[in-house]
Amino acid sequence: MLNSALKKILPFVSAGVVIAFFFVSIVFFAYVLFWGLIIACVLFVAAWIKKRFFPQKSAHTPKQRIKGQVYEHEDFKS
Repeated sequence: MLNSALKKILPFVSAGVVIAFFFVSIVFFAYVLFWGLIIACVLFVAAWIKKRFFPQKSAHTPKQRIKGQVYEHEDFKS
């Protein structure tokens, strides 16, 4: 008796578990997406403030040209 009732109700219980798992996974994904967006915005604003108020000094300072002689390969031919 209990076995036949369990066989009748088992598909509905498993479908309910699958649907509940689906909704929980959507909520979890939205939660992770929300916090990722918040962290990304904070990092973007921090980088923007750093670039705006503390400009990076030029890494490529113009060097003076060294005067000298250029040797062409034809100069060494005999």
